[in-house]
Amino acid sequence: SGKCSCCDNTQVAMMVVVDNSRSMSLQFAGMYASRLAFAKAAANRFISEVNQFKDLVGLMKFNADDDIVLSSPTSNKTFVQSFVNPIQQTQNKTTFFDGLNTAISELNSTSSNLKVIVLISDGEDTTTSYLDFPNPIALLSDFKSNGGIVICVGCRASGEGFALLSNLATGGFFINAYPGLENATLDLLSGLKGYVCAGNCTPAG
Repeated sequence: SGKCSCCDNTQVAMMVVVDNSRSMSLQFAGMYASRLAFAKAAANRFISEVNQFKDLVGLMKFNADDDIVLSSPTSNKTFVQSFVNPIQQTQNKTTFFDGLNTAISELNSTSSNLKVIVLISDGEDTTTSYLDFPNPIALLSDFKSNGGIVICVGCRASGEGFALLSNLATGGFFINAYPGLENATLDLLSGLKGYVCAGNCTPAG
């Protein structure tokens, strides 16, 4: 269709980055027992809607001690999705730079026209890493200036965590889930893909 002609010839590589640090064990609401449970629901929804006939998606988990690539970007979304539910809660602290740097490296290993990070976190950094060097805000600023897009999905983000995710995201690409808006947040995340020529341009964004 005319409104989505870009989608037919734009290969999008997406890296879904899930925070499994200690603060993600905190209660969320309703059917989601924890912030991590909601994060996994968001990751599952996003990955399931990828258009595997033209786009690539990968998955990783991170905390201050580990950043682990579960799948490099691939067209096999069913394979990638199989790694979401087994992601386990840790009691580790949070830091963002290393995980995001790894995600960028994974995306840069592809030849895709457009590269997208989908960061799912409560934004709570238990180090001073986003104030000091190396700085994840500066890292993603460079990534965005080179044409990359950062979508941030907040899991009851508040205070400094909310501010950090706001700074990390591309303008207009930060959505924050909290009790009562869980399903609306998942729908918004789905809709955002229409703005990055991902999915099947459905919904239209």
